[in-house]
Amino acid sequence: MLPHSRWRESNGKIMADKFIKPYVYIVCSLFLMSSFVGYLTPYHYQQEIAKKLLTYFSPLQSYTQLQLFIKIFLNNYISTLLTLLLGLLFGLGPVIFLTINGYTIGNLISFASSKVGIYKISLAIIPHGIFEVPAVLIAASYGLWWGVKNYRKFRYKDTFLDDFSLPIKRYINIVIPLLVIGAFVEAYITPFIIRIFI
Repeated sequence: MLPHSRWRESNGKIMADKFIKPYVYIVCSLFLMSSFVGYLTPYHYQQEIAKKLLTYFSPLQSYTQLQLFIKIFLNNYISTLLTLLLGLLFGLGPVIFLTINGYTIGNLISFASSKVGIYKISLAIIPHGIFEVPAVLIAASYGLWWGVKNYRKFRYKDTFLDDFSLPIKRYINIVIPLLVIGAFVEAYITPFIIRIFI
């Protein structure tokens, strides 16, 4: 067991994996940059993307809150798990996932805020976003780290068998709980906020 690659107890406090910080900075920067590009996309492109997404998500309007909760959780669970696992392909999975999703989110925020204002859009996104976005970024960070370790294994014959299961453990212990909370908020609390304030 490598001492730097586990959460450690120190005076009763849990210490985070310090080695993951550079990867967190990278994925956060990539997500923000792609979101910014999406936000600046010409309006007619934003409109086309919004139409496609509305068509895709329109069946959800007939779902019960429980069905919506399950649907949201499963969608986020599958996408974040794939992001993590595809990180083994030398980090390509997280990069592609963050670029596409950041760009799409930036598009939607810009398009929707032009219709109802940034304040109302914030009310509709932030309550569940504060759980779901960190879950995505954490999964992508460990996926990218996994990819770098895998690259070093092939390029420099490094070994990381001791650390191979670490991203899965972090996914189970951190990402899944965040996704459950985020899906619950999005299914039960966000609609209430939208009805009241939007």
